[in-house]
Amino acid sequence: MATIGYDPDAQVMEVEFLSGAVYRYAPVSGILYARLRTAPSLGQFFDAHIRDVVPFTRVA
Repeated sequence: MATIGYDPDAQVMEVEFLSGAVYRYAPVSGILYARLRTAPSLGQFFDAHIRDVVPFTRVA
């Protein structure tokens, strides 16, 4: 992941991957986002708890 943004009011997380692809995930709770940001491995946490779990749309 290159960048991660989060809108707590909308519970939307936007992720830009190293490939340049950008995906928007929702709903993402503040707790889930905080756990991602503090995980020892962002990729492992993302794969286990967000990818294929939280609905998403590709935005770029």
